[in-house]
Amino acid sequence: MKSGDRELFNIKLIMFDLDGTLLDAYIAIEKALNVVRAGYDLGFVSYAEIKRAVGRGDKSLIEDYFPDDIAIEALNSYRQVHRDTLLKDAKLLPYAEDILSYLKERDYLLALGTNRPALFARLIIGHFGIDRFFDYVICGDEIGVFKPEPEMILETMMKFNLNPEEVIYIGDMAIDIETANNAGVRSIALTTGSSSREELITGNPFAIVSGLDRLKDFF
Repeated sequence: MKSGDRELFNIKLIMFDLDGTLLDAYIAIEKALNVVRAGYDLGFVSYAEIKRAVGRGDKSLIEDYFPDDIAIEALNSYRQVHRDTLLKDAKLLPYAEDILSYLKERDYLLALGTNRPALFARLIIGHFGIDRFFDYVICGDEIGVFKPEPEMILETMMKFNLNPEEVIYIGDMAIDIETANNAGVRSIALTTGSSSREELITGNPFAIVSGLDRLKDFF
């Protein structure tokens, strides 16, 4: 697949989404959500449904699955339970550490931009030891703006004094492509997460790949 017209010669910074892109935490989310729902005598939510529902942050997830009058309380309970399920059940996706190391050795700037709360994002990348690869980590709750709004990417570009053509965003969901489009940067979509290939195609990313190892075709 590698060819001159597919490589990204002018890219200086590669920004990654976290869940579904570098991390598989769907079981950890499903377990925590259903533990809390059971405490309120609410029904079980399937893994498949939860996988489709994630991507906009845990506050949005809780609002979808709990009545308004208990949503704040449920969110606090969910976060307490999720800390344990995250450390126990989450895992890096295949080639995650390998591709980060590969890109770092080639002197790319690497950043992480995620809707996952900063507390958990920083906890899990530290737990797996991949925090050492990132030059910058930014989370939606830290700046008060979440994807698909482009602020995470725009603030990262400003930090490193980069132009849109020097940045690419890599994610697994249609919302990630939309965020990149809103920021005026290119994107690469992975079929490793919540969105189908058809949904990813709709966003018109620069490329769609089946796994992190395929990123070596471009960088």
